Amino acid sequence: MRFLILFVLIFGLAACNSSQPQEKPAMAGVDLGRLMRDSEAGKEGMKFIEAQQKELQDQLDALQDKIEQKPNDEALMAELQQLYGAAQQKIQAEGQNIASQILDLIQRTLDSYRDKNGYEIILGNDALVSYSPKLDVTEAVLKEVNAQKINFTSLTQQTQQLQKAPEAAKEAEKEAPAEATPEKPAEQAK
Repeated sequence: MRFLILFVLIFGLAACNSSQPQEKPAMAGVDLGRLMRDSEAGKEGMKFIEAQQKELQDQLDALQDKIEQKPNDEALMAELQQLYGAAQQKIQAEGQNIASQILDLIQRTLDSYRDKNGYEIILGNDALVSYSPKLDVTEAVLKEVNAQKINFTSLTQQTQQLQKAPEAAKEAEKEAPAEATPEKPAEQAK
């Protein structure tokens, strides 16, 4: 009889525990490499860099054609070396710029996803030694990243925009006083 009562109590407690809602884990994991590689932003970023590489390669090819016509022209050779070095630096800098823009988009999306879904922390899968696949939210975050549009700007465009900002402010200052200056009484009479 005691065995039966003990069995009923244990079974009852187990039933009570299983009917309680399971709490959502406080953490999740995400594959950042996959987000960079497979997201629309990542794919567009690669196309952007490839277009810039092609533009620079066309410039290098045109200069090499000139060198083939004048193989002993040291000035052309020096220009080619300078252009090649500058092209490498530009592509490296643009790659870092585009990666930074993509990572910024992913970070904002992760922050929003974390807040919206009640996670305390989202870790990169590369930092996790062992975890349940149920904690991987890469696919859900990838969908949210893909839902956002990103317009890439090259470093050259960013520099031009920064240079235009003070010029636009000066133009606005020039126009504002002219419009706000009241006419002199002598000019009104004429």
